[in-house]
Amino acid sequence: MQTSRENRREELQAELDAAKTGKERNRLGQFGTPYELAAEMLSYAKGLLPSGAQISFLDPGFGTGAFYSALLQTFHSDRITRAEGFEIDPHYYHPTADLWKDTPLKIHRNRNSGDTILNSAFRSLSVHPSIQCPVLYGFGDVG
Repeated sequence: MQTSRENRREELQAELDAAKTGKERNRLGQFGTPYELAAEMLSYAKGLLPSGAQISFLDPGFGTGAFYSALLQTFHSDRITRAEGFEIDPHYYHPTADLWKDTPLKIHRNRNSGDTILNSAFRSLSVHPSIQCPVLYGFGDVG
């Protein structure tokens, strides 16, 4: 079931995408993951985790937050210990930060600060080498 915030996120995604050409979006590898796909992936991940496992969430290609939205619908908030996202494009960053401002999410615009967060909170992540700006999710205790 989608929430009113998810409906607003989808509207925002459509508005922001329409303001850019496909070529502009491709330059930064921008692709808005459909909510249904994000929800399906998180539902699958939930099935792999032990019951009650704490969750740390990281999305280095945040966009408008389809995966974060799905996370909030899939897991009870008391299981989410940390949620961070990166969006380097100010076109998406500012409206997205406003959309999620009343949630525990920390959204960052500076791509370089990602190394510090990755090293301190998400020590065990694997990335496919061909992906320039991967979407990574740290679930459970990765320390």
